[in-house]
Amino acid sequence: MKNFGRGKLTVSFILTILLVFVFALPVFGAAKHTVTFHYGTKVTKVTVDHGGHAVLPTDTAVPGYIFVGWVGNAENVTEDRDILGAYTKVDTPMVTTNPSPEEKTYTVKIVDGLTNAVYYNATVKAGEDVYPPEVPHHEGWHFDYYDGSYQKVDSDRTVTVHYAEDWYWLDDSSEHWWNVYSTDDPDNYIRYWWM
Repeated sequence: MKNFGRGKLTVSFILTILLVFVFALPVFGAAKHTVTFHYGTKVTKVTVDHGGHAVLPTDTAVPGYIFVGWVGNAENVTEDRDILGAYTKVDTPMVTTNPSPEEKTYTVKIVDGLTNAVYYNATVKAGEDVYPPEVPHHEGWHFDYYDGSYQKVDSDRTVTVHYAEDWYWLDDSSEHWWNVYSTDDPDNYIRYWWM
């Protein structure tokens, strides 16, 4: 009986050690990675578990610039990485100070149709045109049209940029090959072979 009790103690001890390694090691030994975001004049470092996702910073506003997105991937982080903020410079709006009574001015706001954010604001003389900057880029979307006129301005107005969702289509006209096209660039396609 003494041997049986001692064997029982040994088995219990071994099982306890195994349980510690199975459950505690992944918690304490998980690899961590640093994702460094560089945007505007800011640098933000985020520590992420191996295979995890970094939370994107939201304080991306920079005066005189429009934030258009991130260059780099913050998902499935398996090594330290740097991600850059991408910006488009906004032209300084034309502002007329103290216009004479015969020199009427109007304000034109251009709004991003996906975020509803005003990304361009201009004051122009009556009858002039506004020249909007490049529209903000949104992953999976492309510019479709402006809703409203920014030419021959004769009143205060808001012009909205509308986007259409990117989509893809297949051309299976050749045997065992598919050409995959995108609305982003229909002249550029990827060929897939199938059996």
